[in-house]
Amino acid sequence: MSQTAHTLAVQRRATVIAATAAVSCLLTGCLMLTWGATPAGGLPVHGSPGGAAVGSWNGSVAVLAVDGDWALVSMSGWVSAANVDAQGADGYRVQGSPAGGLWAVGVRIREDWSGDAEITGRILNTTGQDLEGYLFVEIVLLDEEGLVIGTELMSFEDLPNGGARAFSEATIVDRGEVAAIEFQM
Repeated sequence: MSQTAHTLAVQRRATVIAATAAVSCLLTGCLMLTWGATPAGGLPVHGSPGGAAVGSWNGSVAVLAVDGDWALVSMSGWVSAANVDAQGADGYRVQGSPAGGLWAVGVRIREDWSGDAEITGRILNTTGQDLEGYLFVEIVLLDEEGLVIGTELMSFEDLPNGGARAFSEATIVDRGEVAAIEFQM
């Protein structure tokens, strides 16, 4: 399973058991739930329902789908870029983007005049194709525990391959509360 998104969120301790957030996926309509429960020794990760274990994970997961006794999950953490195929821009890969080729680059989290977070940067298209029409990208703001504390929706029109669009999104979330951000479609 390849990792598609970076996050600065602090990993929760494996012994913490708490349901933490529900976020509805903007375009797919799926429900994502984040759970903090991890068994001692890590959560066994399987390649398919009932399939062979491919590793283990110590940290929070986002539940993307449930099929009987099995749940499809997404995990987020940091690994050395030397250990993965980290081609593309230096920044945040937009989760759910075509071929994983949209990136948020040059991202900064600033404090505006009222103390709220303002997110600035550029969306870069490295999909290998021109993207026509409107693209919607959501910025997800996370606290130190990885809980969703706010979202902002951006839209871009006609983004050619290799092209970039600047963005500046004001939030109503106090800058001091934002520990991490993610980008998703």
